Amino acid sequence: MEEQIDNFNTIKTQQLKPQLQGKTESFLAKSLFLVSMGSNDYINNYLLPFSTKPSNYTPDAFSNLLIRNYHKQLMKLYEMGGRKFLVVGMGPLGCMPNQIANSGCRSDSCVDKTNKLAAQFNAKLKSTLNELNRSLRVPSFLYWDAYASTMKIINNHTYYGFKYEHKACCGLGNSKGQILCLPLLQCQNRSEYVFWDPFHPTDAFNAIVANQALTAFKKTFS
Repeated sequence: MEEQIDNFNTIKTQQLKPQLQGKTESFLAKSLFLVSMGSNDYINNYLLPFSTKPSNYTPDAFSNLLIRNYHKQLMKLYEMGGRKFLVVGMGPLGCMPNQIANSGCRSDSCVDKTNKLAAQFNAKLKSTLNELNRSLRVPSFLYWDAYASTMKIINNHTYYGFKYEHKACCGLGNSKGQILCLPLLQCQNRSEYVFWDPFHPTDAFNAIVANQALTAFKKTFS
């Protein structure tokens, strides 16, 4: 995330300022900053089968480490001129086909232990954003509960037009969550699935949650 913010600062300095001619700060103050962090730190690090992180960090210590870094990066963006932030909480990681496949649990249920890690992270993130807002003259950070939104869709998937809530559209293995998509196995009926591959949701799912998040943002910052 630090590298992405550095890249944003470069764009701001080299492109936005010359184009906006003195109106950069007002432009950024009116812009929506969508920020999401943390999922890959768990999926591609802490939760990997042979990761050394769990032996070095308890779940509580690891989430504290991530939140401290998150706080620092959010303040960098604020100091660069951002004033309207939609900060996306972590989704239920234990509902990813990859986590279900590797857990040995039933293929039709999420991994509770993994979901608890996401819930712990989210509680600390929400608390951090509340603290940031109290320290500012005008609150700037809106927390979006991606965990609750995703669980609502999974638990009521047929209502939202999905047939498969735990199995990936494209992949191999249990829940199609053990091997990533291959060129000859592309899924044609992706709108029937919550998940596209072992890790990522489909565009049909993203369209639903994006609309929900944007509605919440407009209500807060209108």
